[in-house]
Amino acid sequence: MKKEAQSVILHGDCWNNNFMFKYEDENKNSPSNVKILDWQLSQLLSPVIDLSYFIYINSSQSELDQLDELLETYYFSFSEFLRELGSKAEELFTFEDLKRHWNKYCAFGALFTPYVLKFVLCDKETAPAFEDLQEGQGIGAVIMDIHLSDMETYYKRAKAVLAHYFNNKKGMSNLPGPFGNN
Repeated sequence: MKKEAQSVILHGDCWNNNFMFKYEDENKNSPSNVKILDWQLSQLLSPVIDLSYFIYINSSQSELDQLDELLETYYFSFSEFLRELGSKAEELFTFEDLKRHWNKYCAFGALFTPYVLKFVLCDKETAPAFEDLQEGQGIGAVIMDIHLSDMETYYKRAKAVLAHYFNNKKGMSNLPGPFGNN
């Protein structure tokens, strides 16, 4: 994948199990702090790589229907952070840049959703233990062996993401390896 002029340090595996949340009280809807873990896949690329991965893996149809609002919320927070760092967000990365990056790179999140969603939805008792992987055993084999007790939710969420992606006519030419032309 080509590095964009507007690249950032991205996480590379941006889903809920790689976040630690701190809560001040019993209200689990409003964390007071968040820490991001597991940085071995980090690299310099478009912020949309992490953003599309996170949005698609964690969203149902109702959230996907509000994608424009999610992107606006993300951009507001991102630009505020750039300002706190002393930069001019409107010069470095505009909202139009974010939308352009979304159209170019959101396939990353859409393509990984059917696989990672199995981890998100699996029962705690049947979740794979990565430390038990045998030498030479690929993660793909582990993913294929995950059995979900609620396949209906899995299919509904995976279908919503893939339909959202393809209905919005996003290209796949900017993906690495066998998915794209780069």
